[in-house]
Amino acid sequence: MRRLPRLLWATWQILLSGLLILGGFIAWSLAAEHDKIEKQEQERLATQAKVIDDNLCRQIASINRALLSVRDDIPYWQDRKNGWDLAAHQLKALADALPGVHDLTILDADGFVRASSREMPARSFREHEYFQASLKQPDLETIYVSEPFTNVFGTWVITLSRMVRGPDGKFDGIVLAALDAEAFTVLLDSVLYAQDMWSVLAHGDGKIFVMSPQRPERMGMNLAQPDSLFTRHRDSGQAATVMSGTALHDGEERMLAQRTVQMARPKMDKPLVIGVSRDMNAPFAEWRDNALIQGGLFALIVLSSIPNLYRLHRRQRAAEEDAAAAEAALHSKNLELAELNAELATRSEMLRRQANHDGLTGIINRRHFDESLQAEWRRSLREGLPLALLMIDIDHFKLFNDRYGHQAGDACLKSVAAALRQRLGRPYDVVARYGGEEFVCMLPNCDLSGAETIAEELRAAVEALCIAHECSPTAAAVTISIGAAAAIPSTASGPEVLLADADAALYVAKHNGRNQVRLATASAC
Repeated sequence: MRRLPRLLWATWQILLSGLLILGGFIAWSLAAEHDKIEKQEQERLATQAKVIDDNLCRQIASINRALLSVRDDIPYWQDRKNGWDLAAHQLKALADALPGVHDLTILDADGFVRASSREMPARSFREHEYFQASLKQPDLETIYVSEPFTNVFGTWVITLSRMVRGPDGKFDGIVLAALDAEAFTVLLDSVLYAQDMWSVLAHGDGKIFVMSPQRPERMGMNLAQPDSLFTRHRDSGQAATVMSGTALHDGEERMLAQRTVQMARPKMDKPLVIGVSRDMNAPFAEWRDNALIQGGLFALIVLSSIPNLYRLHRRQRAAEEDAAAAEAALHSKNLELAELNAELATRSEMLRRQANHDGLTGIINRRHFDESLQAEWRRSLREGLPLALLMIDIDHFKLFNDRYGHQAGDACLKSVAAALRQRLGRPYDVVARYGGEEFVCMLPNCDLSGAETIAEELRAAVEALCIAHECSPTAAAVTISIGAAAAIPSTASGPEVLLADADAALYVAKHNGRNQVRLATASAC
């Protein structure tokens, strides 16, 4: 008779311990997945900012070479009767050849125009900040970067200028290139891979030069405010940072990657600052849905198991009056505990499947795919076999949603996922939903040629669904664009390189008209 209270207490301990362990595991897995998503998004934003940085540095270097060439030719033009007319002609040719350059101009020591690629007013520009910078601190080795301003043509520009030294060794004016903000929107647009993103190029002192998507009312806004993300980046002293906080210009909580463009050669008197940002909530939308599902299932387990166990114990306490009844109640309790454990196991398996599969399409989700890719990469590395990836994007899916509604959009995603899954012929080929309208396929033991063949079959299979898409500028039916990459893994890198190659090839496919397959260039994996 005394064994029963101890047994009942142990049962409660087992149940509560099991619930604590299960709840702790769910919380740990959700936190780990959140951290992983955040880290991946930070790395992706930092990569996009570096893309802009690399392109911008090349442009600045090209413009600097042009300014040096113009400066070196000034004595030649000065010695000829119509030298400045010849100079204007050559400046126009140079300005037309340099991407992003609005005009090239030579100013004398008093700020008057000697020659320009455009017709300039006959007045002195001596009072302008870009002229005063060279005049006050003349240095032949420095390229001077002005703050953004509206020039005499009504164009929002930044100028890059070099000092000119006269025969006497003294300051003799400047040569400058005015950079048109609109010319940089294509570069800033190219790194935006989600609708909630924006990118910005600002002067090192804080003024916004150009922003994508374009927001004319933000041009010239000073970001260098106390405790702003811009100020925190600048004060960090680091060339590249990724931060989270409230964006100054729109008041939204953002994740922001920033890079300072400060070339050593040529020496720049002021840097430029690049920013690429995402809404803090957007990358975690799928994670939040998953957390709600897992939390709901766990609550259901708690709400069902505790009352059941409580009722079981009441029956056992009542059975203490009769030894035989107590034995029967104990047997009944053991059976019910076994059923409860089976239920817990079933629901745990359900949670595991929910965590690994996309709730809408039924195929595996991005988290499970990333784990599978890491494992397959290691296996292919050991066996020396090629591994191929296909990055897939539904063409103009936003227009589809806007035209037919989100229910039709969900049905479209399901149909596309089913077509991709059915068309993959080998049992170890993997297709996953990578996010939004984006899918990814992993093809073990497959080279680039084989990946191209399979990618074309997938593209044709989706097109053959004939899902009407009246708003698509590409085709009358839903189509997909595919970027393919393949490599034999090595210890020199990881699968992220292969993912980046496939993503870059997908970008080329989308940029070149969509509904097509594009192959990545060879990667040193």
